[in-house]
Amino acid sequence: MSSNSSNKTWLYILGAAGAFVAAAVIFHKISSSKEETTQHNSIVLEEIDALGPAKKEMNGLLSFPYYKDVFFII
Repeated sequence: MSSNSSNKTWLYILGAAGAFVAAAVIFHKISSSKEETTQHNSIVLEEIDALGPAKKEMNGLLSFPYYKDVFFII
């Protein structure tokens, strides 16, 4: 009976270690994706700033060529 109890103990230890490793991997993926998103956002904003000030129609909406350029950048 002691062998069965010992096997369960090892199974629990391996399960806990697996859960810990999985949590660490998920945390790493989430934290690295935030850094990539921040970097990507700054590149996009720089490209939009390079287009110059927003060009608007008489009714206050963005002109189509300017909107198209911004859309393609995004």
